Amino acid sequence: MRTKDQRKVDELYETVRVLFDELGVKLEQLRIHAAAFGMPMVSREEREKNLTTWIPNPTEILKIVCDTLTQRVDDVISKARYAELVTARTIAAKLIRDHWAVITLQEIGNVLGGRDHATVIHMQRDGENRINTDEDFRKKFDRCEFELSNKILINKNKDNV
Repeated sequence: MRTKDQRKVDELYETVRVLFDELGVKLEQLRIHAAAFGMPMVSREEREKNLTTWIPNPTEILKIVCDTLTQRVDDVISKARYAELVTARTIAAKLIRDHWAVITLQEIGNVLGGRDHATVIHMQRDGENRINTDEDFRKKFDRCEFELSNKILINKNKDNV
């Protein structure tokens, strides 16, 4: 008979294993998309070797998205509903959730200008839908994900110097 603590450790182990498997799938998708856009990438093995490194916090992810899409952070977190700002918010929400699985929806909403959890849920669902149906959105998302991955790799290389 397993104790409560042993079951908790087993649950956490399984959660980490699943997240690692999902990360492997995402890395492969990133490699495929980068190749399709002619963007240089290191091998999957090289990226996996570098995964034990710095990951930007949610605010830094928002800044990376804004820089990549040439938007101001203040504009993206504002209440404005211009399409390019909504796109940046949606991409930021999805990337934050993808890279910070333990963050709450409310915390993501706070980073994105004080939005509530329901708005964050909507942004994530909308992002998933648009990735699958809107080629322009998918290209923007892929560029942001590529820049985020490169930022992680660059910081890892700084740590190794």
